[in-house]
Amino acid sequence: MISKRPSDLFGDEDLPTTGEDVQAQRAHRPSADSDWLDQLATLAAQVPQAGMALRQRRTFAAFPPFEL
Repeated sequence: MISKRPSDLFGDEDLPTTGEDVQAQRAHRPSADSDWLDQLATLAAQVPQAGMALRQRRTFAAFPPFEL
């Protein structure tokens, strides 16, 4: 394995990133101190019918087991 510096892996034209792009990425970066449970609750609130759809989903509990 050959060790290369990150600057050797990509040329200037490979990743066209402007300073404006970098600032936008930093502004929208997820924070490390955010609570994952709050994020999950926020996502679940966006799709309120998902819980009902999961409860109404058909299962194969009454059928005999099968192999593929």
